[in-house]
Amino acid sequence: MCSRSWVTSWRNQAGEYCTQYLDFYEDRIGKEHLIIEEVPGGLILEETKMTFHWDWDNASQTCIYLDYGRNGIEYLEDVRLGGNTLRAWFTLFEDNVIYDGVYD
Repeated sequence: MCSRSWVTSWRNQAGEYCTQYLDFYEDRIGKEHLIIEEVPGGLILEETKMTFHWDWDNASQTCIYLDYGRNGIEYLEDVRLGGNTLRAWFTLFEDNVIYDGVYD
């Protein structure tokens, strides 16, 4: 899971196209890059880059918390890793999405 970029895409509640990159590092620091566009490859409406602290939230390693500091805490729940895929239920600010990230 660590030292690789995971990428996934979805449409948010407003119908905009979102692409998110998550990077996890062994020192429990992570980076997120979120791009929101009108359509894939179209006008970029918003682009954010944030750093977070992360750790497993349970002993069975099925839940990861991402602490964005002043921007709050988010969770990846029901985490499954395998075949270069990271799958989880992601409570992403206003959108709840199935995070189906692939190794980029």
